[in-house]
Amino acid sequence: MNKRLLLAFLLLISHSVFGQQLELPKTGRNETIVFHTGHILSFNQEWMQAEWVAYELTSLELSGPAERKKSTFLQDPSIPKEWQPTPRDYSGSGYSRGHLIPAGDLKFSQKAMDDSFFMTNISPMFTEFNTGIWERLERKVRDWAKQYGRIYIICGPIMGRNINGKVGNSNLPVPDAFYKAVLIPYEDNYLTIAFYMLNNKDPQKKLGDYAISTLELESILGRKLFDGLDRRTAKTIKERLPLKELGL
Repeated sequence: MNKRLLLAFLLLISHSVFGQQLELPKTGRNETIVFHTGHILSFNQEWMQAEWVAYELTSLELSGPAERKKSTFLQDPSIPKEWQPTPRDYSGSGYSRGHLIPAGDLKFSQKAMDDSFFMTNISPMFTEFNTGIWERLERKVRDWAKQYGRIYIICGPIMGRNINGKVGNSNLPVPDAFYKAVLIPYEDNYLTIAFYMLNNKDPQKKLGDYAISTLELESILGRKLFDGLDRRTAKTIKERLPLKELGL
């Protein structure tokens, strides 16, 4: 099966399974959905990167035999090469190869960690952002997974006006911002929290200063998140901003 037929097949079957996994958003019929070990993504051909990456994270998945040093940045074999940037596009660009699903969430499997190094899971981030507030948020999310046992995450770039331009021979667009939303089983219901972070070198604030409600993030994205939630209670869950409950 050639790659374009495979993508069409994946898109077709995605509509039969979506809605059963709480981490997944509402999807459109023209999205290119890719399934990898440990995560699912929607690839945006115009952006040359994922529009969103979604995954479930458990406390048990935070430990295991996988080693980051064994993984290599590569083009994703699930997507035509001409649709993707190459690792070389980042050389001398001033931007780092920023993971959407972090390798640190995938220690349970070397295959899962390797898949996170495909260029479909990578976006151009200012190094100060990638190793600063974005990494702090990744650590906080892992803390929640340890505390609550199982959580659901969706994250991705926000292209906006593309104020940072493009990089590399592939003319890879640099996102204006990034987002992450987390769904957490809490008592007999759920909590949700979202974060909106500009991709820049500005001095960084407390994590709570970047927090917004999931409902507000949905408005920014124009997309429903955690589409598997019960329709009768989803709005109430998403409009709350549980800073106190989540230690922010």
